[in-house]
Amino acid sequence: MLSAKDYSKVSQARGQTREFAASSRIDQIDLVHFAKNLGTDSAKKLTDALLGAIKYNVTSRDMTNCYGVSIYFPYRSTSYVDAAVKTFNKIGMDQSYSKCIKSFAQLAVSGQAVTGGTTSSGYGGSLLSLLGGGSSQSSQSTSSSSAVGSLLGSLLGSSSGGSSSSLSGLGSLISGLSGRNVEFLTERSMTNEEAAQYIFEHHLDKGKLNFKETSDGKLYMPLTKEDWSTVTRLDLSMYYDDGEGFIDLGLDNMFAFDEEGNLLPVDVPEWISINGNPVAYFFDYKTVNGTNWAIHGHIPALLNAGELAADGSLADKEKVKECLVNLMVVFDNEHPEGQIVGYENFYPKDEEVEVVAKEPVLQDGDTIDFVADYYTYDGTYEDTYMIGDRYTVSGEVKIAREKVDKEAASMMYRFTDIYQQQYWSEAWTN
Repeated sequence: MLSAKDYSKVSQARGQTREFAASSRIDQIDLVHFAKNLGTDSAKKLTDALLGAIKYNVTSRDMTNCYGVSIYFPYRSTSYVDAAVKTFNKIGMDQSYSKCIKSFAQLAVSGQAVTGGTTSSGYGGSLLSLLGGGSSQSSQSTSSSSAVGSLLGSLLGSSSGGSSSSLSGLGSLISGLSGRNVEFLTERSMTNEEAAQYIFEHHLDKGKLNFKETSDGKLYMPLTKEDWSTVTRLDLSMYYDDGEGFIDLGLDNMFAFDEEGNLLPVDVPEWISINGNPVAYFFDYKTVNGTNWAIHGHIPALLNAGELAADGSLADKEKVKECLVNLMVVFDNEHPEGQIVGYENFYPKDEEVEVVAKEPVLQDGDTIDFVADYYTYDGTYEDTYMIGDRYTVSGEVKIAREKVDKEAASMMYRFTDIYQQQYWSEAWTN
């Protein structure tokens, strides 16, 4: 059984573990790498046993931390917890693992419910205030463990477990919950009071995600070791002001610290371009194996879309869905400038899939239209539009980092916590 005191360590280890088909959100990870990241004595024994059992395993250079055995562990979504547990029971898998993932998912859902109730990467109504130069995030509402316990009680039912009908109401708040997937919440491994105390002691205080200013006008964000212990991922988000609204250019793994460990804003805004075209780029994950390293990301685009609307909008949603892809980009030792290794079908965050995305390669003659989300000045998502010119593949695709107009680029840090909630710092421009 996973206890509350283990949750943060397990969440941190899970967030750093090699994951397969992350865009499909099926939560499949390499079991050996997960055990190594946990680093406990029992995990070390498991690692030795697994490595002794795996007799043949071959991977490519950029497929690091793949040891030959994958397993389901809920993290990005709780959509498959009940189904996975039922499958494990049918095949005679030890009950302790099912109890572990249910306990983990229970506390994750509890943390999400209390700290905001969404794992969406969108900004919603807060986009305008954030990009306007001031954080709309006040101090965390979890003022006391008793307040958290009261909220959990109303959301999740009594400490002995709520009914499926009442728990399914959380579906509007928590990704992956529905009337068919709340059974794992009815067999609570800890009381509301125990969960509340843990969440109260282990949460990211949103009020700290604002920059302070030195006497000479330099910005810095002083976060403590305890603050960072609740963060599993840090990304740089960039929005570009085109004179009429904001273009969402995505996420990158760029950040800066000073000698005291304070988080600093990035001074020189740079972003990814393809053959001179500006693109929306999203960092996915980084792997390191000795001296070998690889950074994986993706670029949303339309592949072989034919004729589109003259104004560049993507109004015909059904047609767009057929040709919307993510171009998979890898930067590594051999290709530090980056290369497109293939593409996969795009799956919206609100669309559950049960398939592993494939990565066919681009062919000469394929046409690519790069796309990005667009927000109006009042913070409302308007549509997804094409940006730059249509590109026809011919030979090598050139990837570069180009400087972005300092006055037009608004940047923010995005923090992901141990409950998979996301928060943004206030925005800065140069």
